[in-house]
Parts: sequence; structure tokens; C-alpha cells
Amino acid sequence: MPKWSAGAMFLDAWVFPCNINSESKTCPQCRYKTKQRHIHRVYFNVQTNDEPDDPNALPNHINNLKFMINLKDTEIKNAQEENITLKSRNDELRDEYKNIENKCSALEMSMSALKEQMVLIKQHCSEAEKARTKAEEAQIKAEEGRIEAENTLNWAQQMHTHLERLTNFELIIKGTASEVEKVVNDSSGCLDTLAIWVVVLKGQFIINFSGQNEPHRREAETRVPGRATLPDAPGATRIVRTARGGRANYAARGLKAKGRGTRHIVHKRITRNRELNMSDELSEKLEVLQKEKTHLQNEKTHLQNEKTHLQNELAGHAATVLYLKKDLDYSVAANRSLRKKLIELEMASLSPVASSQSSLPHLIAENPAPSGFIDPRDDQDVNTV
Repeated sequence: MPKWSAGAMFLDAWVFPCNINSESKTCPQCRYKTKQRHIHRVYFNVQTNDEPDDPNALPNHINNLKFMINLKDTEIKNAQEENITLKSRNDELRDEYKNIENKCSALEMSMSALKEQMVLIKQHCSEAEKARTKAEEAQIKAEEGRIEAENTLNWAQQMHTHLERLTNFELIIKGTASEVEKVVNDSSGCLDTLAIWVVVLKGQFIINFSGQNEPHRREAETRVPGRATLPDAPGATRIVRTARGGRANYAARGLKAKGRGTRHIVHKRITRNRELNMSDELSEKLEVLQKEKTHLQNEKTHLQNEKTHLQNELAGHAATVLYLKKDLDYSVAANRSLRKKLIELEMASLSPVASSQSSLPHLIAENPAPSGFIDPRDDQDVNTV
């Protein structure tokens, strides 16, 4: 069987008579011009059995090849189903990835809004701190006012007591006997008061008897034992009047000053309480927003980790899909090759040419049966695997 340089192969008994009889030495198939030195002889060293092949074995071999094709078809079908499942899973992961991206963008927007709110809250906090400082200063001033009011009240009480004492002294000195008796009966339980009155009357008697002037009377009053001096009010001028109208006006002015001081203190306390309540509300809002910010940051970190995990899973599924595609292509190619060889075997088995002169032994030698298959010639009861 010579081989032309064009790559065509023909039987030796058929090519040389045609080539010798023809005028132009060309390839009978492609008409490629060639020479005698380009013709090569090829000898196939195919081991053939001395005995002719059993025709019953060929259908078994064909059945084995069909079974292999069915196995490949099943593998291809399973691979296609798995590919469809992975594609659907891939689409779901892509949708989930988009949803997570949308959530992340929404969280970023909320974070930017929270940052702006934090700036405003910091401004409010600074204002609240200033208000708190002012409230503390107001509290200090209110405490000072309270102390001053207490001092004023004590002074007013002392003045009231001193005024009553002076009134009693005036009644004892200038009043009638019934008035003096009434005053003595009202104060009979206090021996110190009676002793003071006796001393005052003695001093007044001495003054009237000796005919001294006003300075001597004042000196006698200052020598009365147990008699308190008039306390001075803060920022006020000391004025002592003996007339009843003067004492009443003086007491009225003290009560008015006390009322004004009390209203001022109450107003300061109300203002301070309002400022403290506003500061507490701002502090509570700041704590709530800080907690919400921490919660959103934790949620953002969790979503980022989940996003990374899904990206890794998506990459793994993409690699699996690529591997399955390659495996599917290889299975399709193997299926095509097996179908082609099956067709050749069927044609060879149906050909009337003897098996020793056909290409059937060569095809069987190139494509032996798998090791798991049982040779029908060893077991006549088994037809297929």
C-alpha cells in the first residue's frame, strides 16, 4: 500500500496499475503531481488471530460501546443539570451580591447623615456645656442670694424682736397702769425680761429725776444688761425711731425687700432647672445616637464580611462551572469519537469482506474493551456488562 506525498493511502494492487497506465503521475484522489521517489510503502504490523473472529462477539462489543455511550450521555446530562443548578445558584448569588451592595450604599448614606448629625450634636453639646457652666454660675449666685436672703431674714427677725421689745419698753415707760399690768402678765413667765424692764425703769427714773439730757438717756439704755444692739442690714443705714409710724414703715420696707429677694431666687431656680433639664435631654439624645452609630458600624462590618464570603463563594462556583464546562466539552468530544467508531464498527460488521482483509481488527486493536467488561467468549451466558 504506497503512500503519496499528499497523504492519501491506497492499496498496492490498485494504485500501481493505474499509475503505470496513466500518462501523468498524479494522486488519484487529490491529483497532486508526484514522482516515483515520493511513493513509500507502508506495512502494518497488526497482530491477528489465526482463527477468524467470532461474528457473535461483534454484537457484544457493539453493545459494550453503546453502553459506554449511554454512560457518557448520562454523565453529560448530569453535568448539564449540575451546570443549570450552578447557573441558577450563580444568579441568586449575583442578586444577593447586588442587594448587599445596595444595603452597603444605604448604610454609607446613613453613616454620612449620622456624621452630619454628630457634628450638629457636638455643637449642641458645646452649647449645652456652656449652658451648664452658666447654670453652675447661676447656682452659685443663687446660693449666695439664698445665704444673703437668710441673713436678711434673720436680721428682719432680730429687728422684729427688738421692735417688740422697744414697744414694750415704751408702754412700760409711757403707758398707763393697766397697760403695764397687761404687759407684765403676758411676760410673767420670763424672769430675764422682767429683770430688764426693772433695770430700764430704774434708768428712766434716774434720768427723769436728775433732769439730764438725751445723751445721758442713751448712755443709760446702753448699760442695760442683756439688751441686744440693733443689727445693721446689709448695705442699709442704721435708723432708730421711737414713733410707732416710723417703726411700721421700717418693718414694711423690710418685708418688701424680702419679697423681692424671694421672687428673684425663685426665678433663678426655675431658670437653672430649665437649663439643667435641657442639658440632660441633649446628653440622653447624644447617648442614643452614639449607640445607634455603634450598632450601624457593627452591622456594616457584618455585611462587609458577608459580602467577602459571598464573593469568595461566587469565585469558587465560577471555577467549578469552568471545570464542569471543560469536563462537558471533553465528554462531548469523547461521545462523538465513540459514535464515530461505533458507526465504523457497524459498517465493518455488516461488510461482506472477510474480517482478516478489512480494517476491523485494526479498529478493535486501537479501541480495546474496558478492563471491567467481561469477554463473552469466556462466559457464553453473559452478553453485556
